[in-house]
Amino acid sequence: MKKVSIFIATAMMSGMFLASCGGGEAPKTETPEEEVSAEDLLGEEAPAGDAMEMPVDPAGSTIQWTGSVIGGYSHTGTINISEGTLSMENDMLSGGSFTIDMTTIVPTDENYGEGHTKEDLVGHLGTGDFFDVAANPVATFVITGVDMETSTISGDLTLKGVTNAETLTDVVLDKEAGAASGKMVINRQTYGVSYVSTMKDMVVSDDISLAILVKLAM
Repeated sequence: MKKVSIFIATAMMSGMFLASCGGGEAPKTETPEEEVSAEDLLGEEAPAGDAMEMPVDPAGSTIQWTGSVIGGYSHTGTINISEGTLSMENDMLSGGSFTIDMTTIVPTDENYGEGHTKEDLVGHLGTGDFFDVAANPVATFVITGVDMETSTISGDLTLKGVTNAETLTDVVLDKEAGAASGKMVINRQTYGVSYVSTMKDMVVSDDISLAILVKLAM
């Protein structure tokens, strides 16, 4: 947020028409423009400004995800952030939220074959075994705390209709680029993301890694 100084321009004008013979207009007196700080005006330290909400740029924001099979290969991909806002107070991130479009899952790895294509994976991730996209087309993350001393952001992630407290680590704020990034590892089981078949579910890692980039609309 830009610091705002309070400028007070005062102009005092007095005029009188004399009702006597030969009377004229009295001379005008002006006080020159003077810059006065909020601290001078209030006689104390100026209060912190209100938080400013700024929209997120969906085109410049993204989430990279990684899921793996235990003892085997990993799948990676991207998923889009569709909207959101970040709150800034005293030039620092103080809050915000963003929405994840669960219909935009795109695999980026090459661990596929004729019997297991990228399209097969996307279709399977959209079923009730995983994210049940038809019933839950979006996920959300709402910031509940920011601690830049530890480079962490706390928040509530809602996925597949379930809300859990999660933490973004390794947070970097790039003020010049108007962006914030961080990493998050979630346990899919806590969101009901699991195979109906116990045997199949056991070979898939419970951890899903997310690398999140949120960019402001400049």
